[in-house]
Amino acid sequence: SHELEHEMADSGSGSGSGSGVGVAPLDHDLVPKSVYVEKEVGVKDESDLAKARIAVQADFIAYYHHLQLVKRFGEQNTTSLRKLFKKHRKELGGRVEKVPEVYKALNTAVFYISDNQKIQQLIQETEQLYISAFVRSKHGDKTLSINERKKKGMNELRTQFDDEAYTAMGMFQFGFYFGICIALLLTLTHLELSFPNDERVSGSVESWVPLIRMYRLSGCCILLSWAWAFNFFVFNTCRVNYVLILEFDRKHSITAGQMLEFSALFTVLWLVMLTGSTMAIKDTPYWANILTDYLVAYPASLLVLCVVAFLGMQWRGSGWLLKTLYNIVRSGFVPVALKDFYIADQLTSLSIILVDIEYVACYLGTGSWHNKDSIVDHVCVAHNNAVDPYIAMLPSLWRLLQCIRRWHDSGDGTQAHPRSPSHLWNALKYATVFPVVLFGALYAASDAAEDEKRDTVYWNCWLFFAIIAVLYKYYWDVIHDFGLSPLDGFMRRDKDRHLYYEWFYPFMCVVNLALRCGWCLSLTQWSIQTHILSTCVACSEVLRRGLWNLLRLENEHLNNAGNFRASSYRMSEKDRPVPTPTES
Repeated sequence: SHELEHEMADSGSGSGSGSGVGVAPLDHDLVPKSVYVEKEVGVKDESDLAKARIAVQADFIAYYHHLQLVKRFGEQNTTSLRKLFKKHRKELGGRVEKVPEVYKALNTAVFYISDNQKIQQLIQETEQLYISAFVRSKHGDKTLSINERKKKGMNELRTQFDDEAYTAMGMFQFGFYFGICIALLLTLTHLELSFPNDERVSGSVESWVPLIRMYRLSGCCILLSWAWAFNFFVFNTCRVNYVLILEFDRKHSITAGQMLEFSALFTVLWLVMLTGSTMAIKDTPYWANILTDYLVAYPASLLVLCVVAFLGMQWRGSGWLLKTLYNIVRSGFVPVALKDFYIADQLTSLSIILVDIEYVACYLGTGSWHNKDSIVDHVCVAHNNAVDPYIAMLPSLWRLLQCIRRWHDSGDGTQAHPRSPSHLWNALKYATVFPVVLFGALYAASDAAEDEKRDTVYWNCWLFFAIIAVLYKYYWDVIHDFGLSPLDGFMRRDKDRHLYYEWFYPFMCVVNLALRCGWCLSLTQWSIQTHILSTCVACSEVLRRGLWNLLRLENEHLNNAGNFRASSYRMSEKDRPVPTPTES
């Protein structure tokens, strides 16, 4: 530590930004105690010591990140204020530095730090403390030099504030994967048109149910990753601060370019497995007949790869999604953050995927895949069909509990701090799902019993509640989630109130209504059992949710719709106060 301090002070290198400011002397009272007590602690306390070191190290990184944010905040506000005065130079009578009032305002502003080295000194001290305390002098059998330790420590501390640029290698990989996808699609088309099915392998259509549902499960997850990659790309282009809104770990969050590469790679894997299954079903060529008795091995291996990749991404991103899902499962018992109900809204569009997860777990867990002929009468198909709609409505139940919890936390019920009734109206929106599921299940049961009288009653009830649910949700989407109310500039014709092209808002209103009608089918038992229809509904709902994300986060970014930030990001010209002549 003393050697590093002396070396860095002599070099005058300062922070990683190359400011050239000398490093302040190391205050050893600020060094974590674990650095000095490490040799004094016995073997029995080594595990606790390791946990403490990890916690302190994470706090150092978070503290350094906050210092960088304060520095950027001061620099940007100072620059903005200087440009504002420069714009009105004529009215001020010359250079801004010559006006005493302006000079005083610049130098006494709380965010002014261009000539103040306090923040810079704190940054340098934090860098020095981190390197001396947490970057070891040895890496395996290699002894690291002072510069190597400094470089390693700065890589751990440094935070990427803006989205990484698309590198040439990243674009090449994306193009390479995209080209492979086109080749595999042409191969599948050729196989389907040129070769008949081998009845000995394919069997009946019902025996394809596991393949359809497993490929649909992995395919919808990949489609959702494409939608999120597109969302990230648009957010970066339009400067929507989704990292702040969704509370991503800025240092470890995945970028739009990485999300595109990930989506393209798993699309290639999905098409490769589908091509292998098709070649086995067609029994051509002869060397592809490797897993004809166990066709489920193709989609099952793909699912394993998806799970491994998902866990790897969560490990890299500090488990952001896993922690959020854990909060969603405990809905009603924990406070609700924006990311919690945002992901819960995503789950309401993935109801068919949840049903497929239950089916695949049942199918693989019970060992039915050993006998391909038993799938028609297997318990996962014969007895679990009635459970599927109730699994599909679980996300709506979680959102209902979240709305009730947000209503409870919005005030203390007194006249001074009343609770917001808007959360209860939002809860009612999710409550409309329950009669749709109920009458859909009753209609399917009466249809199986061939009771025409009850069929008509249950069908009419289902249609009535489905129309109410669709219209209610559509109204809430447009008015509250998108912020397209007449009071706020309907369709956002005020240019200061939108970030996208003007034609996108009426287009989104029409598309959202059309695809909302398909959403109701994802909760109905007879539509879930119709595999082609349910596959189309699942894909269309994922696409609708991807478009919904664009307007929902734009509304939160512009208007602070959920009141999760201290102040709104911006206001329109019509809302800004008009200065009086004296103020001008």
